[in-house]
Amino acid sequence: MIVCVLGDYKNKDVASIREYLGNTGHKVFTVEVKGNDEAFLTRFKESQKTISASDIVIAHSSIFDIAQSFQLALSLEVRRHTLLLVPVGDKRSKVLEGQDSGLHIKYYSDTKGIRTGINTFTDEMMNKLDAKMFMIIPPTVNKYLDWIVNYTDRSKSDVVRRAVEDVADQDVDYQAFLSKAT
Repeated sequence: MIVCVLGDYKNKDVASIREYLGNTGHKVFTVEVKGNDEAFLTRFKESQKTISASDIVIAHSSIFDIAQSFQLALSLEVRRHTLLLVPVGDKRSKVLEGQDSGLHIKYYSDTKGIRTGINTFTDEMMNKLDAKMFMIIPPTVNKYLDWIVNYTDRSKSDVVRRAVEDVADQDVDYQAFLSKAT
């Protein structure tokens, strides 16, 4: 699984998270916050690319301590399943609890708690990861999708995903099926 790790990389728990994920066979990517305010746009684009390329995101609560909390919002915006690991007693994540955002919050008190949280989350996500599809599309649709990439801040997959979601939301038969399944 491709995992993007967010947090203060000087934090010992973040280092432990990165090491554990690497040792358990996951491909780990990070985006470090460095530079000054002029480099913000570069960091944002790098973050956007890295988060979009990942299967899941694991963030540490130290993300609130540095100028990188936008990455947490970005991971939720691009619909990445996101785990926020929080030391027991840290109150900053309380405002995020109960939000319908796709953010999973796990509290830990030691390294074993970090590993348990990661294992539970990655096991659960193996069954929830988005399907990747190869599609043959007509040139007119491809031209539109190319325009989207070049002239907006959206990706081709975001546009196609939203179009399919809109059709599914309006499909009466599918909605009836869902109501019977629950």
